[in-house]
Amino acid sequence: MPKASKTLQTHVSAYPGEALRVTEGANLGDGFAVSGDLCLGDAYELCDNGLPVPLQRGHVRSAKAKPGDMVLDCALTLMSDKGQHVSAQLFATLDTQGCVQKTHLRTDMLLLPKTPYVLVDIRR
Repeated sequence: MPKASKTLQTHVSAYPGEALRVTEGANLGDGFAVSGDLCLGDAYELCDNGLPVPLQRGHVRSAKAKPGDMVLDCALTLMSDKGQHVSAQLFATLDTQGCVQKTHLRTDMLLLPKTPYVLVDIRR
């Protein structure tokens, strides 16, 4: 039992950036990218098979990041079509050249498929 508790403390769940796609807005068809490429007002929808996946909790500051590290890119606020605010954190995993390999979106609540979530705030 203690081993399971330790695992829960070192992992959180997050949606892969490609599991959410812009269905309306400037980045139509794109998944979640890093903050410099996001546009306020874009509406994202979770793919039908989009599920949160375990994500290592540790991250480093961008200035000290090495290949394979996960960095916290920004904090976001999304708003559902029903007016509910969703707080989120966007993480990026770096490849061997230091470029973004993957993004993950950690939210404070589960997202529903076929529900538009509009990006209303980006905090870097």
